[in-house]
Amino acid sequence: MNVDFSEAITAYPVQWYQKMQQEHPVFYDMERKMWHIFRYKDIYEALSTPDTFASRIEGKESQTELSRRSYFRTLLSRVFSPDLVMLGEKRLVEHAHSLLDRVQARGQMDFVADFASPFAFRVLAEILGIPFEDEESLRYWSYFFVLDEHEEERQKCMQQMDAYFSRLVQVCRRSTSDGLICALAEAVVDGQRLAMGELVAFCELLFAGSLEPLAHLIGSTLLCLSEQPEAYSAVQADTALLPRALEEVLRYRSPVKCVTRRVLQKTQLDGYALAEGDIVNLWLGAANVDPAAFPHAHRFDIYRASNPHLSFGHGMHYCLGKPLVLIGVATAWKVVLQRLPGLHIEPEARLQAVPSSFILGVQHLPVRW
Repeated sequence: MNVDFSEAITAYPVQWYQKMQQEHPVFYDMERKMWHIFRYKDIYEALSTPDTFASRIEGKESQTELSRRSYFRTLLSRVFSPDLVMLGEKRLVEHAHSLLDRVQARGQMDFVADFASPFAFRVLAEILGIPFEDEESLRYWSYFFVLDEHEEERQKCMQQMDAYFSRLVQVCRRSTSDGLICALAEAVVDGQRLAMGELVAFCELLFAGSLEPLAHLIGSTLLCLSEQPEAYSAVQADTALLPRALEEVLRYRSPVKCVTRRVLQKTQLDGYALAEGDIVNLWLGAANVDPAAFPHAHRFDIYRASNPHLSFGHGMHYCLGKPLVLIGVATAWKVVLQRLPGLHIEPEARLQAVPSSFILGVQHLPVRW
């Protein structure tokens, strides 16, 4: 079976999602040696059964590894709790104002490069304890972390990121300071400190795996609101609508297109036999626009009554960073609406998608006000 995956790498691949749901909702990709799943009910089932569909792609977790993963999640749940995130909201407001101070007099900017991406970096830097002066390098490495192409540069960036986070962990172990990375560097689980390799891998995944989705959620909010002027006007008039609007952006333009799982034991999914060890790609973006799960699925509707989207996953691996994402993006947009009431996308802008099977977003988003 030949499937053109280039259609998945567009500014909004909803037509491809719909086509796959209708023609190939579950299929085995001989070239990539993996299954692809597109319907909401099948993806929900896979996410709901981690004993069958594991997030770890290679090997089985030992009891020690399970204990450490449990520790990671417990610590993250505390760091990302709504109450603690709200305590840092003042700092997020300051960051948003600082970024707009740089550009407001110009009357134009690249909304991704000048605002969304640097704001996302500052949010994560505050949480993780990353020096702000390292922004340029870390944003560059993170961008290549999620790309499908430029493999040589991607590998180089990953090596540089390895070295960077290794140094940061070593600094934390010599002199404790604030931030999640230092908390992890000092952590003792089952009588042992976390190994350098797993700490570095966790930091990279948390940072690079969060920066791009967070930045593109901010940008995608503008894309969605611009498509629906009535919704844009409503949010401008009443920012209390922002939480519902953001949930709908997450559904309509899920910043994470897909996640990968490994089959731990043979199973059936929608009548297809999956063998132990099979790799499965779960297309969250497709699930979120499945007409069987969402009435008028391909309509952006900030007043949607029920919105059980899967953009944060589901079940045991549900994203603990949800409060940070929603509060951070809402804070950014409150400042944007206050400072730039006439913000609009350049009419002649030609939007190019980030060349990634993992991330949905545009590389540049030229705007004026």
